Amino acid sequence: MAEKRQRPGRDSGSQQDREQSLGPAIELIEQAQKLFDSNLAESARLARKALELARADNNLSAAAQALNLIADTERMEGRMDSSFSLTQEALECAKAAGDERAKARAISTLGSLAWHRGEFDLAIQWFEQTLALREKLEQKNGVAACCSNLSLMYCEKGDLARALDYQQRSLEIRERIGDRDGIGVSYLNLGMIYVDLGDWDKALESYFRALAEKERAKDKAHMALCYNNIGELYLNRGKLDRAKFYLEKALELAEAAHAPWVKCEVLGTLGEAAFAARDLGRAQDLYEQDRAICLETNDREELAETLRRWAELDLVRKEVASARTKLDEALEICTQTGLRREEGNVRRVLGQLLAATEDVTGAKQSLEQSIVILKSLGNNYELACSLLALGRLQSETGQDGKKLLAQAVSIFRNLGVLFKATEAERLLGPTDAGTAQVDLMQDLTELVCQGLDTGGLCEQALNLLAEKAPGSGAAVFLRDGRVFRHSRVEPGADTAGITLPLEVGGRRLGTLVLRTDGEPSRFKTIADLLALGLAQAQSKPAALGLETEKPESRFPDIIGADTSLARVFETIERVAPTRASVLVLGESGTGKELVARTLHRLSDRSGQPFVAVNCAAIPENLLETELFGIEKGTATGVTARPGKFETADRGTVFLDEIGDMSLALQAKMLRVLQERAFERVGGREPVKIDVRIVAATNQDLEKAMADGKFRRDLFYRLNVITVSLPPLRERKQDIPALVAYFTGRVSQEYSKPVRGVTDDCLDCLMACPWPGNV
Repeated sequence: MAEKRQRPGRDSGSQQDREQSLGPAIELIEQAQKLFDSNLAESARLARKALELARADNNLSAAAQALNLIADTERMEGRMDSSFSLTQEALECAKAAGDERAKARAISTLGSLAWHRGEFDLAIQWFEQTLALREKLEQKNGVAACCSNLSLMYCEKGDLARALDYQQRSLEIRERIGDRDGIGVSYLNLGMIYVDLGDWDKALESYFRALAEKERAKDKAHMALCYNNIGELYLNRGKLDRAKFYLEKALELAEAAHAPWVKCEVLGTLGEAAFAARDLGRAQDLYEQDRAICLETNDREELAETLRRWAELDLVRKEVASARTKLDEALEICTQTGLRREEGNVRRVLGQLLAATEDVTGAKQSLEQSIVILKSLGNNYELACSLLALGRLQSETGQDGKKLLAQAVSIFRNLGVLFKATEAERLLGPTDAGTAQVDLMQDLTELVCQGLDTGGLCEQALNLLAEKAPGSGAAVFLRDGRVFRHSRVEPGADTAGITLPLEVGGRRLGTLVLRTDGEPSRFKTIADLLALGLAQAQSKPAALGLETEKPESRFPDIIGADTSLARVFETIERVAPTRASVLVLGESGTGKELVARTLHRLSDRSGQPFVAVNCAAIPENLLETELFGIEKGTATGVTARPGKFETADRGTVFLDEIGDMSLALQAKMLRVLQERAFERVGGREPVKIDVRIVAATNQDLEKAMADGKFRRDLFYRLNVITVSLPPLRERKQDIPALVAYFTGRVSQEYSKPVRGVTDDCLDCLMACPWPGNV
């Protein structure tokens, strides 16, 4: 599958600054501005009429404003050459009239046009000039737009720190002045930056927040971009059905918005989805449509991506000559316009083409060039794909590609691209027990002799394991309750666990747990060395308690230190302050309600009600009344009663076991999510509410949707952010921590000095499958 660059929302600050009415021309311009987002054709017509009046009155300032607006409508319609000519004319009129506002507007449009052509350095120059003018004029909206545009240009150049700084500055200004439309654009662009930073969960959150703002504004073009970018992230994670849902919606909106620059982008992503599904005929049809729009609008950036994607399709069809022609054209565009990321992608596909023609030397050189380019832009998805391609090539030609493959695995797993990580791990094969094992023991011996304290020894030993035995997660659980970990293993990964005692002279110090498919005997010496170092470091047993690197005061009710829960903690930290709906998945007893309560406690709704509803425990005929309430007189003797949603207004509703809800009630739940309103049973007046919804289930909703038992549209509304809780049998490393917690609680409840459990008891607890979980 081709990996497509997330492209930004084109925030050119198209909304012009309103001025006091100076005559009929200005009045028409103000009317045209109001219609710009909703009726582009009428906006252009009014602006042209205003231009005629301004020229008739020799009003250069009004003419400049009208020309700027017409140029913007031409740009939005994809007529870039016309837009450029009109903008230059607008700039000359603004200079002659001494109108600094119109001058700033024209320079900003020149920056947008340079950006469209892929001339990023020139675009930065224009935007910096615009920023200086707008700061001088104290135009807060304009300053925010310039900061957003500069952010995106630096993102294209790989300067992510500066990109994030400019975008956050833009968002702060827009939130301060209440610019809801601009806030949506900033969140859309922040999502793109977080993609580059490798934080895809935060990117998804930003895209959904942008979508909410744009839905409120009925901005179909930017709604289409949001849906496109969300769909593309799901596509890259291998979730084809979910990706197609969002991408089809994006295409529908792009066509309704008459925005060719958005439509071509969506067509390209849909082409990738068809290619991933091996529907090659549809993929080619979509690429042809995409290229036609790119040529019509002179969108060279999108054209380069389209040619590269199409070349990949040609390679699958073994049409090597056609693929080479497209890649050469794409590479020429990239080098001319400075599209570094896309150049890295093109060189990766070119390397794959050369490998297919048995030009191993040329293939290796092209892939190495791709890695150099993409590595300068961070640990991104595209880099991992190039590392995987070169690692595969070296493995197939008898060279050592394990280091490259291990790097690819790490990046893919961090991004949640599990199917790609699995592909790389298959090529990586089992960890070599030879030289790497000897090196590991030598390094560990030196570490033990350094006289480190317990914490330092455990942390550095685990770092050595991660470096010398890539692919295996590791953790140390001490008898005093302390936990140290270093794990790259995803929850539910198909790996077996190895548990080794850390003992010296018959005294048990703790447990070393490795999540790997290696032989336990390979790691026995390592465990013995680590135990020796611990014995030297521990002058006396530590007090019973749980010490981990996570801030327990933030999560007092959730006990766990394994990587699976560390990721849960990180997600909760990021999501809690937002309004996003959350879907918590996991077996019974894994702590879904604890997660929901923690999300509520850490949010700005913490002072408001938290209302939990178990959808499986309430009979179907009563559940609707329980949720939405009932009106007086609905039945004989019935009095009015509010439901759980009204009770939770301004707070959080936790819907447990939502997979058991009937289809009829699911339809009503969808309305609540979409409109934040419902009607009581027997009522006709809508009740408005402000609640955050956290839902949970132990069912397989993908299967339920396939069986027609759960609405797909409701699933996508609920599943804005997913928190997956692993069963206890997959995080047995946490059992010593849970033992420490519960023994401490028992000690307090019964006023008994319970200091811990015996070694035999701990071994028994570690061996139990725990079907009821925590």
